Amino acid sequence: MDTVPYVVVTTGSVFSDKVSINGETAVRINKWLSPLKTFAMLYVNSTPSPRNSSIDPYNHSPVKFEQDGSVYVWRCQGDGQLILYQGSDSHTPIAWFQRSRRRLVNNLPTVHPASLALQPAAVVIQDIVVASFLILEHKRRTTLQKRSDSKILPR
Repeated sequence: MDTVPYVVVTTGSVFSDKVSINGETAVRINKWLSPLKTFAMLYVNSTPSPRNSSIDPYNHSPVKFEQDGSVYVWRCQGDGQLILYQGSDSHTPIAWFQRSRRRLVNNLPTVHPASLALQPAAVVIQDIVVASFLILEHKRRTTLQKRSDSKILPR
């Protein structure tokens, strides 16, 4: 019995990165995870630029995707934390990423591993939630690395 991967991401150096879900035709990631254009964003990101029109978790623009007739929105907090909301409800997250953290527990250094928390509304579409999160977190980290590299000046 042949199994088809649920999500396949294809990265390209010449063409845009693409994603195929459940064996369907691959589409551009920027089409599947598209920036959410809202009234507030028109004023926050008033100057149009290529940066504002693509997925960039550091410009804190919400990114949406649709699944089974519902819209889901990933929002990036000021510290870079990604939080998923369902539809226009921006008060009740259905999934969020918690980075690993170091704490002292009983005066002993303890590392709490990173985790992706899912509420019941997100569990129903957990494969898509995980895939979209991984794509956005990868983009966030590569953007961070590029910014870090650009600040290093040769001596």
